[in-house]
Amino acid sequence: MANGLLTVTLNSQYNDQSSLAMALGLDKADNSLADVTIINDIIKKHHFKKKASVLSTMLN
Repeated sequence: MANGLLTVTLNSQYNDQSSLAMALGLDKADNSLADVTIINDIIKKHHFKKKASVLSTMLN
């Protein structure tokens, strides 16, 4: 736990090893979520409130 957040990573037959390594923080993603607009696009599309989005707050 860090900052009151618990992260759980599960492995299954449906994901590949590169995804697991990235989820565990062993490898970095090719593109950072901070460098793309997908989170803000989803917030706008579905009319979410920005203050309710923990991920958006962490990225800004």
